[in-house]
Amino acid sequence: MIISECVHANRVSPKYSYTDEYIDFVLEEILYNVKVGSDQDIMSLVPKYLDFDNIKSTVLKKKFIELYGEKDKGKYYLTESIKTKIEEYYSIKSDISDIYNLESFIISSSINLNADCYEKFYSSVIMYLVLKAKVNNYSLKETSIYIYNYLKHYNKNIKILIDNLNKIKKTYYSLSIYQIFTFDNIDKNLMIKNNINTVEELCKINPNSLLVLFSHDFEYSINILNSLSINIKTVVDDIFKDIEEKNLEILIKRNGYLNKSKMTLEEIGSEWNVTRERIRQLESKTSKKVKTLAAENINILLSFYNSELGKRKPYITLDKLKNKYEESFLIKILLLFNYGDTNLTYDNNFQIIYDKEVNNIDIMIEDVVNKLGIVAEPSELEKADLFTQNVICNNYKKITDELYLKKGCMYRDIFLDLLEELFPKGYKAGSDEDYNIFIDAVKNRYKIENDLPSKHSLEAMIGRGNFIQSDRGEYVPGKYAIKIEQEMLDKILSYIGENEFTYYNAIYDKFSSYLKKIGITNRYYLKGCLDKYLPEDMTTKRDYILCGDSQKTPYDIVLNQMHSYEGKFSKDDLKKAFAGMKDYTVYNYLYNEIDNGLIWISSNEFIYVDKYNMSDDVKIELKKFIDDLFNSLDTKLLTSKKIYAKLQLTNKSLFEKLNLTNGHFELFSVIKAIYSSYFYSRPYVFLEESAYNTRSTIIQNYVRQFDSFNFKMIQDYQSKMNIGTLYSYLEFMENMSEEYVQVDIDEMVKIEKLNLNSIMLNDIRKTIDLILDNFDLIDTSKFNGYSLLPKISYVWNKYLLIGIIRTYFSDYYEIKNTENMYNNTEFEVRRVKYE
Repeated sequence: MIISECVHANRVSPKYSYTDEYIDFVLEEILYNVKVGSDQDIMSLVPKYLDFDNIKSTVLKKKFIELYGEKDKGKYYLTESIKTKIEEYYSIKSDISDIYNLESFIISSSINLNADCYEKFYSSVIMYLVLKAKVNNYSLKETSIYIYNYLKHYNKNIKILIDNLNKIKKTYYSLSIYQIFTFDNIDKNLMIKNNINTVEELCKINPNSLLVLFSHDFEYSINILNSLSINIKTVVDDIFKDIEEKNLEILIKRNGYLNKSKMTLEEIGSEWNVTRERIRQLESKTSKKVKTLAAENINILLSFYNSELGKRKPYITLDKLKNKYEESFLIKILLLFNYGDTNLTYDNNFQIIYDKEVNNIDIMIEDVVNKLGIVAEPSELEKADLFTQNVICNNYKKITDELYLKKGCMYRDIFLDLLEELFPKGYKAGSDEDYNIFIDAVKNRYKIENDLPSKHSLEAMIGRGNFIQSDRGEYVPGKYAIKIEQEMLDKILSYIGENEFTYYNAIYDKFSSYLKKIGITNRYYLKGCLDKYLPEDMTTKRDYILCGDSQKTPYDIVLNQMHSYEGKFSKDDLKKAFAGMKDYTVYNYLYNEIDNGLIWISSNEFIYVDKYNMSDDVKIELKKFIDDLFNSLDTKLLTSKKIYAKLQLTNKSLFEKLNLTNGHFELFSVIKAIYSSYFYSRPYVFLEESAYNTRSTIIQNYVRQFDSFNFKMIQDYQSKMNIGTLYSYLEFMENMSEEYVQVDIDEMVKIEKLNLNSIMLNDIRKTIDLILDNFDLIDTSKFNGYSLLPKISYVWNKYLLIGIIRTYFSDYYEIKNTENMYNNTEFEVRRVKYE
């Protein structure tokens, strides 16, 4: 007789109130207390134990008679076996009662899963089941009977558990336990405390400990374990047993699996001598069945996927599977991934299995194309995996035996791409040497002999490409161009906005100290670096920037005025000519004319060199004097004061011919205006150009133009630009963490590309808190609980975890690096402790 026969249908009861075991126990306990009595005596006590509104008393009486049989003259007597059973129950009832009266958190903290023997198991399982009972509002009576009966079955259950654990196939080891079991917070907390995240880790713990965890619903847990003992091939074959082989053949032919040709509905119908519509109906019906089967067996797909997925690639390539599995099994697997409406899917075009919830195939393709660039060489095709090979075949066209060109691109794109590689510091458009280097590279690398660009046409291509003019006739690839920091950029734009028009020369002079430090050494380079940041209300011209709708050409106006003076003119003369013009604006125009022959007699008086009263003979004599002075002092720099003093002391005749009215200040301006073979920075005259760059700043500005960067990219850039190495790449990544997130050992990705919204970040932080609730720290050398973390667009690893904490949660957690080198350090994460 089963319990459902004794209980009214559709009556809700607590889970352990009305089981066969519970009712048996109630009847035995009543008999224990009565000692001897009729069935009427027994039944009269039942309401004290069971709710009569839910019980069929007649059926229950019949069950009692079946269990114990009619005794002498209708009387029933307590047997020795029942007496022993009930007394054994009473012996542990008090322990359960004491625990039952404790707070839940006290019970939880007392559960010990190191149950390597029965005594420890006995204590832990009582704690665990009492905690479960309290959470589910079971009575003390119900809880006591259930725990008692469970302990009676210990020997049987431990044997069943061990047998099932030994049968689990290693294919399932990588499965997350959270994918196959349904855990409440109590179970999940115990799993976290004991570092149990995968099936493999579950199999490694002591069976007594596992029996504690499975005690609440032992049968459910064993059924799950049993499902993991079946060979995947057997399971997959069994999945398809109800689908006719001929119908599966339709799906196979339609997809052309394993490099076979895809067939149309008409072709299959003609082959089988049926209509196209009949084939379509069978295809639709069969694909729906496969879709359902995939959803019902998602754990099988997860196990297969996890066991075959490599550590570095976010996908499984078909060629890897073909070398490992027989064709009939592999086709069934592909059908499940292909037609199953799950996150795990098979893309027949690119021949990969991947998790579409985590990875977007279009983005994966884009990443491959971005890494290859516009040109893919045969060597890259040979060493690439199947997915990359398919990307090349689908996105590139073969031009020559040595060249695959990205679809939509032309030779022009190859030329510009090669120029970027060959001339990271700048290509001189008028240089025969640079042009010949380029032409030789095109011929040697790509075997292109015809349609080579002329020097002039190459310069025209550069003008339309992603290049920035860095000097007269010189162009730097945009990706290697120097970046202006945002704070300084804001200052420059604010400065431009203060005036109706502003010359690039004026901007450069205003911010020259900063610009020279970062390597921007002239107005051409400044223009190239600045123009792309101009807002819509600013219009760039060749030499200046207009604000608003102004159509004026300020350079011509001011320049004409300056040239109109017959000789000397002053700053005040210009201010009178242009009312309201500020001093620094006047000086911007004046500085702009220094390279065009404007001599600064003083800070207030100026004259153009063609109006300066100096004969050609005096110019030659002064040049010789300066050159001799450089040689005699064996130096590469002189001050104008030094030159002036030497003239006074050693060459009175030349000194008087110069007729200087403002000492060495005027002399510096005269020298700079006349002689272009020197380099200048008042009051210095140089034989060689010099510059100062901040290494870390240059590298930071370089990488900011990319969505991601790694250590090799920086090494390549340092080599090409002849920049010294970074002191610490680990420190560099930490400094970049406000803009980028570390995702692998040396790779960082821009925050916006990682695409983490507030909900996902909140889930990540909750999980980290849950882990730190149970441990003092997260030690990445030991931590393996990545399956606890929510799915994002990157595969979880220790560097991604640390990167997200460093970028988003630095106010809440502190990170300690165990080593100083980025490629051998581990990390320790703790909560920030505030004083």
